[in-house]
Amino acid sequence: MKTTITNNSRALQGVHTTDGMAFIEAGQTRELEVAEDYLPRLKKLPFFSLNGERSADAAVNDGRDVNGDTPEMAELRGRFDEAWAALSAEHEAATAGLAAANSEIVTLKDRVAELELENEDLTKRIPSAVVPEAKHRGAGSYSIMEGDTEIREKLPREQAEAFNALDAAGKAKWLADNPKPAA
Repeated sequence: MKTTITNNSRALQGVHTTDGMAFIEAGQTRELEVAEDYLPRLKKLPFFSLNGERSADAAVNDGRDVNGDTPEMAELRGRFDEAWAALSAEHEAATAGLAAANSEIVTLKDRVAELELENEDLTKRIPSAVVPEAKHRGAGSYSIMEGDTEIREKLPREQAEAFNALDAAGKAKWLADNPKPAA
């Protein structure tokens, strides 16, 4: 049966027609072919007007609030709003805590940078912890090495052995008394 159907809701609505499902945009009217036994069900839907007439159920106050919610839905909406408010407050508190933590991280990074500079300066003031040692370099020649750095070269074996027999202070004095020859 050809019927003019108006969608009075704020959302897209579907109607079963003889040709299948048809959709009606919010506020739009369409003329559709629907089965006669389907019309009573359509008439009960409060968001449709059939042939220019609102359904009888739409005219009756069915206990819905200003949002169009039933009492049960209004209760669920209230619980949702409360939960949303609690989560929003928790999110704001977490965001504030994160901002404070980020500020502290920046302060700590600045302090680490200061300490690294201070450490670098102090490290430069500390004499080398590597004790010089005479090592055989080949062909009967010995060199005094400080780690991997050669600080004196071409020493005879006896002088190298005497140098190695000295303690750290004695080695420092020997190096001061025997400057490196000019190149």
